[in-house]
Amino acid sequence: MPRTPGLPRTGRHWAVVAVLAAVAVVVALSVGVPFAAVFILAVALMGPLLMVIMLHALRGPRRDGFQVRPPDSPRRG
Repeated sequence: MPRTPGLPRTGRHWAVVAVLAAVAVVVALSVGVPFAAVFILAVALMGPLLMVIMLHALRGPRRDGFQVRPPDSPRRG
């Protein structure tokens, strides 16, 4: 699998995403968007967010773009 440019696969970018989401909520509430609308939007976005997190977890541990396997596991191809 070729290495793609962008953020390293360390998981640190999730902290940036969380901070941006919190700032977006605070800004939306400060400009007068009702809390119920922000809550409904958050619940609606929770499904795709959980899907991305679970699919990321299913990829398993990787090093340099290749999956790390135990030494006793059979090799493919």
